[in-house]
Amino acid sequence: MDSIMKLFPEHGFHPLLVHFPIALFIFGTFLEVLGLVKKNDQLQKASGWNLVAGALMALVTVPSGFVIFFNSGYAWQGIVLTHAILAGVSTILMLSTAIWKIRKQPKSVAYSILLVISTIAVGATGHFGGQLIYGS
Repeated sequence: MDSIMKLFPEHGFHPLLVHFPIALFIFGTFLEVLGLVKKNDQLQKASGWNLVAGALMALVTVPSGFVIFFNSGYAWQGIVLTHAILAGVSTILMLSTAIWKIRKQPKSVAYSILLVISTIAVGATGHFGGQLIYGS
């Protein structure tokens, strides 16, 4: 395992990768809300592209988090554990939201609730990740 881990920098490209899915997903949420308010199907279609891209990029970002975890000697406790759990939950929520979005143009309250919960989870994950780097 050590020889494989030496192929990656200590940060495992995680700081480089992590901001992209966060931005895509949150911007997708913004477009979704704007599209609903303005009753604009094109904005809602664009939101789908952002939500899907953000969810797919999260699948790349999570493994990079494991690289930084193992290279940094973190333990599964405290903020690290909270961040890791939220990252997993956020990724599942993002994928669920994106799948729901691409299967049909959703207009249900349940979809809207899932979108809001997913976006809050993404923000919370980023918050705890920031605490790992910058402290409280």
